[in-house]
Amino acid sequence: MNTQCYRSRFKGLNSIVLENESIKAEWLPDYGSKLASLKTKLLHLSDADNEILYQYKKNLLVTPSYADDFTQYDLSGFDECFPTIEECPSPIHLDETVRVPDHGEVWSQPWTIETHTNHSITFSIISKIFGYKLSKTVSLNQNNIDSTYTVTLLETTNTMPFIWTPHALFKVYPDVKFIIPENLNKVISVSDNGGRLGNFGSLHTYPSTHTDKHGLVHLNKMEPSSSRNFEKYYFTSMLKANDNFGFTDKYRKVMLSVDADKVPYLGIWKNQNGFNNDYNFALEPCTGIYDNVAKAYAQNTCAVISKGETYSWNFSIKTDVI
Repeated sequence: MNTQCYRSRFKGLNSIVLENESIKAEWLPDYGSKLASLKTKLLHLSDADNEILYQYKKNLLVTPSYADDFTQYDLSGFDECFPTIEECPSPIHLDETVRVPDHGEVWSQPWTIETHTNHSITFSIISKIFGYKLSKTVSLNQNNIDSTYTVTLLETTNTMPFIWTPHALFKVYPDVKFIIPENLNKVISVSDNGGRLGNFGSLHTYPSTHTDKHGLVHLNKMEPSSSRNFEKYYFTSMLKANDNFGFTDKYRKVMLSVDADKVPYLGIWKNQNGFNNDYNFALEPCTGIYDNVAKAYAQNTCAVISKGETYSWNFSIKTDVI
């Protein structure tokens, strides 16, 4: 299958594209190497309806600055969250005023394009504050986007705990339904809004649960946008080797996979017009729980890298036309 890599523009910003007969994927190096657009090309639909990722309502994007509020920028596409999701104190600095920014550091910073070929691109970023280098190599293989991530420490850092998750917001099409391994059948709510699933730490069965206030709640489906609610939950069991997860809708099947020994946790975000008037969802494999790397490190529930080590993992997105 013929694959090409080329430079372009996306909503006012420089982009770099991998494209073949099945997929067009477009990244923004100056905006955290965000995967801004992912389109299937084999469907006889409009250009907008070939888009898999949720898109920002405005036609021009503005690049953020370091430690900016994530919610004030482009809440669409696929951002890299690292080394935390929730803003928190640094787990490696004695000075409690050193904070890990909201949704991590790397989403708001420009990345370097180290190499690119017709089939792959390697991006990287260095954090002098927390003393690491994060790199990712993305490649297009037929209907797959395959990514390999690597973390190494700089000489200034001895140990670093981290949470990584692909903050990929998907567009909602008719008949969307999540596909989750059968061994993942219980969830814990991590929403602080006290909504349908209750407060942080409430436990529920999956794929559906029953609450006293809201009755039957389907966790594996999106509700109508008129519902105006949202929820985030994690599965209480960890991913196993060769587990795949994803979703189907009226047009396509999208399946994700990770190295379960390196990225063992899975969360789901459902936004049914309850937050920012957006209608989207995210499937979030991650290296630690729950969102706050300082708390996760204290509870031994996140990845940790030490000087001299390399921490690497794979992440894949596969698309199929139904």
